[in-house]
Amino acid sequence: MSEDKNEQATPKRREQAARRGQIVQSRDLSSSLVFLVMALLISLISPALWNGAAGMTRRFFYLAATTRHSGFQVDWLCGETFPLLASLLLPLCLGAILAIVMVYGLQTRFALFEERLTPSLTKLDPIRNLSHMFSPQQMLLPFLILGKVTVIVAVAYFTLRPALQRAISSLPVDDVLFLSHLWRTATLVILRTSLLMVVLGVIDYSVQWWRHEKELMMTREEVKEEYKQEEGSPQIKQKIRQRFQQLAQRRMMTKVPEAAVVITNPTTLAIAIKYRRQQMKSPQVVAKGMNEVAARIRIIAREHGIPLIEDKPLARAMYKTVEIGHYVPPQFFQAVATILAYVYRQAQQHGRNVRVSP
Repeated sequence: MSEDKNEQATPKRREQAARRGQIVQSRDLSSSLVFLVMALLISLISPALWNGAAGMTRRFFYLAATTRHSGFQVDWLCGETFPLLASLLLPLCLGAILAIVMVYGLQTRFALFEERLTPSLTKLDPIRNLSHMFSPQQMLLPFLILGKVTVIVAVAYFTLRPALQRAISSLPVDDVLFLSHLWRTATLVILRTSLLMVVLGVIDYSVQWWRHEKELMMTREEVKEEYKQEEGSPQIKQKIRQRFQQLAQRRMMTKVPEAAVVITNPTTLAIAIKYRRQQMKSPQVVAKGMNEVAARIRIIAREHGIPLIEDKPLARAMYKTVEIGHYVPPQFFQAVATILAYVYRQAQQHGRNVRVSP
């Protein structure tokens, strides 16, 4: 029995999904925002559009009455219509392009998804495509589209109906005034319809977000496995720690021959102390260890003629409080100085090389 996916997606899971192009996107929201921008532009420039259309109509009838057919056609079409249409439609085209780019950027953060662009044979798999076509989501799609169209048509109808009734009841009126009223009504219908489409787009985006989050959900085992991949398994981490400890011990052992004395427990602890009176402000612990490490320190000390001094209380106290490479703290000065002085006297009496320089 498969484990249920009840865990929220991790940041790594979300990042991988984003690289694959698996992000929250709503085509309804994108198209509705573009339509809203176009509707706002039309409402803003509607006076200019209306005045331009009215002027073009007057110009058309004037030229039709005063100009020959061939001359009228060339002069009016080339000299009047095209520049006017270009000046009226250019803001709408630029606004549509800008709206498309901005809506795409808001949903995708202007990212290009290589996996979507890379050709793949799995995309041509007929069984997979058929299962997708007959999935519950795709089966509901026609009904959703029909419902959206019904709502939009209803809003447009209930906006347009009273305006047309008022216009018809006031007939006969000036034709230009009647057309102007129809234009304003059409603009109002476009604005209301676009706002409704945005609301439906927001709902669709929310549904897409919920589905996206549900698809990214993980099982507890997947979360644990990802954590192991990120942090490393406990066994590997233990081996890495052991390796670093071995390297640190090897470096530490190379410092033992520089010691002036090794203070022992005498069998379980060993602390190697270095001191050069003219070069160092106080004695320094260059190596320490217990059990096998302490035995290795004692062996190296004997090989290099370094004296071993047994002092159980001092060895235990220094092992717990002084780290390797640190200088001996003041509370141990007197005890360590006594041992170093003893080592110096013994070395002088037996004529050995003195590691504690006077």
